[in-house]
Amino acid sequence: MAFRALPRWILPAALMPAALMTVLLAPASPALAETTAAAMTAFGMTGTWSEDCTKDPAKEGARLTYNLPTAGAPGYRFVLFDRNGNQITSSFDILSATTLPEGKIRTVSVKTAVNGNGAAALQPWERVPVETTIVKIGPKIKSLESRQIDGGRRFIVSGDIVAENSSGELKTIRSAPLLEKCGG
Repeated sequence: MAFRALPRWILPAALMPAALMTVLLAPASPALAETTAAAMTAFGMTGTWSEDCTKDPAKEGARLTYNLPTAGAPGYRFVLFDRNGNQITSSFDILSATTLPEGKIRTVSVKTAVNGNGAAALQPWERVPVETTIVKIGPKIKSLESRQIDGGRRFIVSGDIVAENSSGELKTIRSAPLLEKCGG
């Protein structure tokens, strides 16, 4: 087996001091310095969200709860009920969150459990981290984009919930819901 050398990029010696000074003196990006918890707090993300908080979640509707535990990773829990009235609870760790301009936040999360069964019970595609961009619209939030970070499955595109087949073709299911914060 033969290995090929990777191309090397060499900065001319005359430019090296200027390049080094630029790197050393450049201010750190606020987004990089921002912690996940700080970004979630600044965005106002923590708490429980629903399309309609007046609906009884035991009968209809769904709830999305973002939390910042005192120990461990920030996360969220998604609770919904299937057609037969069975509760389905999915838990996620939020690996990172970064506030963006124009009232947006980008999160990277990974599913950790379904109905109390840990990651070992998940399908391999469910364990791939997902990057989601959420926008604040007045006091409400809406997911704009959601996709596996490995370039895999897309779940929300341009504010629409989609189904993606194995050929990458998308079918729009419905517009992603506008969520209100429940209980204040």
